[in-house]
Amino acid sequence: MSLFSRHIELYEFGRGSERWRYTSADRAETYDAQQFVAAAIKRGRIGQSSQDARSNLELTVPLTLPLLSVLRPYPPTERITVRWRRIRKSDGVIRGTWNGVLTDCNERQSDMVLTCQSNANAAATNGLRRCWQVLCPFAVFDRDCALNREDFRIDGVLTAATTSTVSSTAFAAKPDGWFQGGYIMWRRGTATEYRFVTAHVGPTLTLLTASPLAAGELVSAYPGCGHSLKVCHEKFNNAPNYGGQHTLPKKNPFGPDPIF
Repeated sequence: MSLFSRHIELYEFGRGSERWRYTSADRAETYDAQQFVAAAIKRGRIGQSSQDARSNLELTVPLTLPLLSVLRPYPPTERITVRWRRIRKSDGVIRGTWNGVLTDCNERQSDMVLTCQSNANAAATNGLRRCWQVLCPFAVFDRDCALNREDFRIDGVLTAATTSTVSSTAFAAKPDGWFQGGYIMWRRGTATEYRFVTAHVGPTLTLLTASPLAAGELVSAYPGCGHSLKVCHEKFNNAPNYGGQHTLPKKNPFGPDPIF
């Protein structure tokens, strides 16, 4: 886009308090007291459709874009917001805007394609419905569970780490399986990263997805919940807040088999 174009396009990516600002113009631009760095960003068509995939925004960016250091080698767990604006240069009037989140990235030989979903489409998905069930439907430490996760936090300095496992002597203080179904958390700058735990044996936790952690880093581990009344009572002493219906009959009362 030349210097004398009537409009410029601005892209702002955000994660927590971090911001990356770019413009597809041929030089840096300042708008609303913010500096937007020139970058070779190619934008796909912005459309409106009842089909989510057709309402996505695709951006083709160079592999040298600083934002990509957050996405590689492993994507972050925190959402990355995306804001696009088309500005008239003569008076700074916004002629077009689009807001969403980054949902996917596809690295190619010389560039990367970022797929972004609009906020409207992200909000249009069906929410979870609570079922009449024996097991508790609450997520541990959420509002309905009412437990304070900090009361169960275990901090540990990693003695070893691979892409799929982390080890610390602090984890061995709890019985095997204590952290299974839970997660670990750590800070990188101003960002917070999470990984879910699928197994716990001794000092070692197995992670659901790969992590960039290394030995010597400090992480916080939080236990998982089996969602049964026994686990709720014995592990967390939280039976009064149990969300399941543990007295439901094991046989379907509306089925052909007699209950008694």
